[in-house]
Amino acid sequence: MQEINPGASDVYVSDDAISGFRLKVTPKGKRVLFFQYRDADGRQRKLTFPPTTSVREARRLANAAGVKCDAGIDPQADKDRLEKTPTLAQAFETFDREYIPTELRASTASEYRRMFRRYIPKRLQDKRLCQVERRDIVELMRSLRGRPMQANNVLRFLSTFFNWCIGDGGLLYEKAANPTKGVKRYPDRKRSFVFESEELFRFAQALDEAEKTEWPFAISAVRLLLMSGMRKQEVLRLTWAEVDLQNRRIRLKTSKTGKRDVPLGSGAIRILQDLHAKRSAFPSEYVFPSPRDRRKPIIGFQKIWHRIRIAAGLPNLRVHDLRHNFGGFGAAATRSAVHVKGLLGHTQIGTTDRYMTLAETPLTQAADSVTEAIAAQMAPSNVVRIGGR
Repeated sequence: MQEINPGASDVYVSDDAISGFRLKVTPKGKRVLFFQYRDADGRQRKLTFPPTTSVREARRLANAAGVKCDAGIDPQADKDRLEKTPTLAQAFETFDREYIPTELRASTASEYRRMFRRYIPKRLQDKRLCQVERRDIVELMRSLRGRPMQANNVLRFLSTFFNWCIGDGGLLYEKAANPTKGVKRYPDRKRSFVFESEELFRFAQALDEAEKTEWPFAISAVRLLLMSGMRKQEVLRLTWAEVDLQNRRIRLKTSKTGKRDVPLGSGAIRILQDLHAKRSAFPSEYVFPSPRDRRKPIIGFQKIWHRIRIAAGLPNLRVHDLRHNFGGFGAAATRSAVHVKGLLGHTQIGTTDRYMTLAETPLTQAADSVTEAIAAQMAPSNVVRIGGR
């Protein structure tokens, strides 16, 4: 390409070897290398190269762009796609608006929002969606290696998010790769928990003492968690419309596994009967109402739970451990995996139909066996004391 001096207006010089490759020289002497072409729709477009690009490199890029044009590909398609693609933060706003409210349960929706706010760093949120790569996700997982289970939950959430962006969300082109694909999860450390005799006795004492100072419905909620094997949110958001005392059932309208019936043993029935007797004094649609507003479910439960477990000398006890304990006692008392699955409402391929179609009587009997075993261990007479203490 020949040497050109500035003129009174822009001066253009075309390359003899590559059609469309040109040089523009402004009156002030600024030199601009670009490739001019027409896209598939016949529109004239210009691909401008950075000022630091040498003529030799610009010629190579222009030649590559020409090859794409001959193949019917717009050389600036990637650039256009990048400019039109939202950032990760903007994409999540759309995901939150269009997917989360209709496709997820309230608890899952809340957890997705929490994980995005807390664990997705600002530098990643500001990236264009199409610029997020697998290595970004790998780095995120490494940053959470101190909390492996939380890291795995974040990875599952991001996998769902990117699948939606590529699919129904239409925020990424269909052939885009999900950057979470192939990223290794941390090994799942399944935790099981069953109270030892003295631990359960201490826990029972802590509950009795807490009834003197804490919101009584919170203590009853803990007792029902212990005697039913239900999940925390299933209990805390339980309404009286879902309680069927006559048939000894809680008929949940929604749960982690969808609608399900929870068979109740005698221990759980006694708790609910006691609460039902108090309804006239504490009118509410919720079995465990908030102390501040009876129109809402209980609040502040986690703080009360923390005080109970500290008083029981079990500082690491989780609410979900009560469910594990119920399952453990269930396995020992019923010796039936099918009954335990039915009691806990688990869903597993190949076994779901088998335990979901169990007759109600065997499940009720199984629930009785479990709650009676738990109650027996809570009785002071079953605790062996050493040295008269």
